[in-house]
Amino acid sequence: MRMVLVLGLVLGCGGGKAAAPTAAAPANASSSTADPRAACADAVAKAGTTGRGTDPVSPEDAARFAAMEAAMTDSCVEAQWSPAAISCFTNGKTQDELRGCTQLLTEAQNEEVQFRLGEAAKAAGEGPTEPPAPTP
Repeated sequence: MRMVLVLGLVLGCGGGKAAAPTAAAPANASSSTADPRAACADAVAKAGTTGRGTDPVSPEDAARFAAMEAAMTDSCVEAQWSPAAISCFTNGKTQDELRGCTQLLTEAQNEEVQFRLGEAAKAAGEGPTEPPAPTP
């Protein structure tokens, strides 16, 4: 459950006021155009580290974080997040700044990443489950 909460905070689902996206230093333009997956993976990994803070994580949580970061990276690549969004996630220094980065994603991109994170959470046994069938 902690994984969903941390990444939910990063993506703006945790409530609170999101900081406006900052004019962060641009991501390495050549890497973002030459290898979008590398730029996305870097942005997601850095956002995840910022979102998690310095709290120690168990091996199980580390595996869940990796699955969620993979889902976000896939979303970034396949939904073609803008260079500005990638740069924002790469350079965000606080959870509020990271929540602000979501303003740089389109509605469709936000929906797509939320879907992927939900699927990853379900696979990790953290997402909502179907209610049990009624007994006859």
